[in-house]
Amino acid sequence: MFGELQGLYYQNIEGYVFLSARDGAKELRTRPNNIGRWFDELEHYGFLVMLQGPHLGSDGEGQSARYRLTDRYFHGKPPTREFDKWSGEVFRPAQRAYSEAEKTRLNGLKKQNPVTRSVTPRNTVDNVRAKAKRTKKGNNRNTADNVSEEPKCNTVDNVSSITTGSSPEGLQDPNFNPILSWLCMRAVYHQEMNKICDEIANIGEAA
Repeated sequence: MFGELQGLYYQNIEGYVFLSARDGAKELRTRPNNIGRWFDELEHYGFLVMLQGPHLGSDGEGQSARYRLTDRYFHGKPPTREFDKWSGEVFRPAQRAYSEAEKTRLNGLKKQNPVTRSVTPRNTVDNVRAKAKRTKKGNNRNTADNVSEEPKCNTVDNVSSITTGSSPEGLQDPNFNPILSWLCMRAVYHQEMNKICDEIANIGEAA
């Protein structure tokens, strides 16, 4: 996400950057909801500063929010590097607030039992006769006469009532972002290097 915004920054203009949720989801191959959360995350760690929120343009069409990259020049002004002042607080995405009507509706929904894709009932080569008759439309879709035996279906014992993740609990944080993790480590590194440079400068002045 941060690399995509860096690519939208023009060195000769030194202006703001913007990216819509739809275009960002297409470029990064993710959901539009993740784009908004990543913008909030980058702003929390000090890599972005919002200049103008989403709004309607003069033609009545929606316009994306405008952001300033804190590690780049902006209209002749030097980078402000807000990420160097990061307080150390980890970003937590805002939880959606449900109304009482939504809570009642969600509580009334019947819980669905998940079915794994690997054991989903389907016809195999062994279930279809060698000389299968085509349908009236001429396609190769299987009909009841072409199937020699019913495929094995899932039973109640094969379906769990609780969806489990692919990794053990606690080994992977769903909010973990490797790019932001690297950027935070880079910010801490710059802070330490600045301290070392200041100490060397003070020693040289004292000498």
